[in-house]
Amino acid sequence: MFGVPFTTSMGDTMVRLGRQELDVWLGEPEDFVLAVLRDLFECDTDVKRWLNTPQSRLGRVPVDLLSAGRDAEVESLLIDQWNGR
Repeated sequence: MFGVPFTTSMGDTMVRLGRQELDVWLGEPEDFVLAVLRDLFECDTDVKRWLNTPQSRLGRVPVDLLSAGRDAEVESLLIDQWNGR
């Protein structure tokens, strides 16, 4: 089970979600990747550049990994970069 913050008129609370509900709440993996990239970069040109530039930790171009269904590797790198800001 996972907990996600949820705001109501009574204040903030945590809602427990199973894996399936969490997947629905997060959306498609590509949606998450794009959301993080748009938070990291100011313009879509920079987002596209990052997606099409080989990343040493991945050993490949991120867009190739996403196309191959290897979203978790790209997500992990992005989360580390986002947290390192």
